[in-house]
Amino acid sequence: MAAPEFAASKGRLYCPKGSPEGCHSYADMPGFLGHVIAVTAPMFDEKYGVENRPTSFYFVAAGLTGATACVKDDGSPEEYTSQDYSYCTADKAIYAGQDALWQLYNGVGGAAPAVGYAHEWGHHIQSIKGVPAPETEEENILLENQADCISGAWVAHAAQAGNLAYPGDLGDVNTLLAAIAPPGQGEAASPIQDRADAFMQGYANGLPGCNSYFSETPISSG
Repeated sequence: MAAPEFAASKGRLYCPKGSPEGCHSYADMPGFLGHVIAVTAPMFDEKYGVENRPTSFYFVAAGLTGATACVKDDGSPEEYTSQDYSYCTADKAIYAGQDALWQLYNGVGGAAPAVGYAHEWGHHIQSIKGVPAPETEEENILLENQADCISGAWVAHAAQAGNLAYPGDLGDVNTLLAAIAPPGQGEAASPIQDRADAFMQGYANGLPGCNSYFSETPISSG
């Protein structure tokens, strides 16, 4: 990624919440996603290589629906909507819906979509590193907590590089995490304090600190 592109994206990401000058509207979300990806990518590119990026970064406009390559328990395809902020293991793609982006950006804060994107990119890392698909509610909670840990590691990486001010750009971590990857229908929710602890584990110890969730399939060697 060229330095000017990254600098421009950084400048367009962290708009003060509630200040319209120089910030984004709902209609700006397609372009805004480009800034989110540009700012989220450096840690993952550095640690895992550009060649190991997700296959696709999809923007789902308001009102658009369709089938992903992932399937539900009954064998029917998972659908994407503008409310999605999700990763599909089968097609190795991240889906970001216009409404979900707007809710994070306008409702939580300018950096929230990037933290959420780091969480979803974390699911991609779990996939390429062979973390097993969850078979129980407890394993699904561990999977989500590890993705929170990875997002915490991203925040630390971005802060160290001077690309994000922690905690100023994030606000309240509990509010942020509650808005990112809420449990689906019928799924057990991880207590918010456990998610916050996972986030801080990654923030304090980097990606190696996230290995403990699935110690037999580490996501980072250092």
